[in-house]
Amino acid sequence: MNNRSIEIHPSSSINAICPIPNTELVATGGGNDSLVKLFRLNENEPMLQEVGKEHLNGVNSLDVVFSGEELVSVGGSNVVVWDLVKQCKITNFRSTASAVRDDILGCKILNNSLVASCGTGCHTSLFDLRNSQRNKPVFSLQMGRDSLTCIDYDDAGRNAMTVVSLDGNCYTVDFRKKELITDRMGHGSILYVKSYSEAKNVLTFDDGNVRIGSLGSIDEGMMFKISDTSLSYRINADLVSDYYSSLEHLFSGTEKGQVSMWTIDSKNNKECSFKTLSTQKTRKSRDEDIIGVVKFLAHSNRLVASSATGYLHIWDNFF
Repeated sequence: MNNRSIEIHPSSSINAICPIPNTELVATGGGNDSLVKLFRLNENEPMLQEVGKEHLNGVNSLDVVFSGEELVSVGGSNVVVWDLVKQCKITNFRSTASAVRDDILGCKILNNSLVASCGTGCHTSLFDLRNSQRNKPVFSLQMGRDSLTCIDYDDAGRNAMTVVSLDGNCYTVDFRKKELITDRMGHGSILYVKSYSEAKNVLTFDDGNVRIGSLGSIDEGMMFKISDTSLSYRINADLVSDYYSSLEHLFSGTEKGQVSMWTIDSKNNKECSFKTLSTQKTRKSRDEDIIGVVKFLAHSNRLVASSATGYLHIWDNFF
C-alpha cells in the first residue's frame, strides 16, 4: 500500500467525493470554489477536469447514476444534473419556492429516475431526472425540527429512504408501505447515515461516535469513537466487506487529519483491530485538517479521502 495527496481544489475545501462506477474517475465538489471536478485516480495517467460551477455557496453532496453518465450535485437551493459524457449541465432543479431559504446538504439518486434531496429547510424533495423541463419537485415532504443533514436509499432491502437530522432523529420513508417512520436515537445530532440493510446502518453523531445497527435499536449495535469532543463538521464513514473473510472494515474521517480504520466482526459485535491512517504531508498540512469524506473503491482497491485544504488523499493497493 502506498499513499499520495493531490491538490484538486486550490484555495478551497473538498466537501464531497463521488466515485464514478466502473472507471478510474472520482467526482469532487468544492466548498469555497463551488466547483464540480473530475479526477482520474490512475497514478500513471492522472487527469483533472473542471465539469462546471452552478452553486453559489459550495457543493455539499454528489451522487451518480448507475451507468456513470449523469452526476447530481447539490448546494444552496439548487439540484444540478450534469452530463459526464459531454461535460455539461443538463438541468438545474430548485428545491423550494424562491421565498423559502434552503441549503441542500444531501442528495441520493433513487432507481436512476428520481433524485432526492434534503437540507436546512426541513423537507425532503424528489425530482424527476427524466423531465428536465420541470425545475420543481414532483414531491416534497416536511420532516424534522432542524436541518436534515444526509439521505440514503436502501433499494436492495425494503425499498426505503432514510433521512437524518440535527434534531437527533432518523426519518425513514417506506415506499412499499407508504409510511413515514421516526426513530429517536437519543445521542444528539446526526451528521451522516449509510444504509446497508434494515439491520445494518452506519450513523455518525455529533457526540464523536459512529454507531452501527438497526435504526429502531441502535443501542444494541456497535459504537466507535472518532473524537473525544463534539464534532464541528459533517464526518462520514464507510463499511466494506473483507475480501478473504467474514469480517468487515469500517473507515471514518476525523477532524485531526487522519482516517480511522476498524476491523470488526459485526455478527458477534466484536472489534478485532483498530489503526489510524496518516495522510501524506502537503505544503498546506495542519494538525486540525478535516477529513470529512472517506470512500473505499472496491473495484480498484483504493481508499480516497477529502481534505479541508483542497487535497484528495489516496491509498493505492489498499488490501
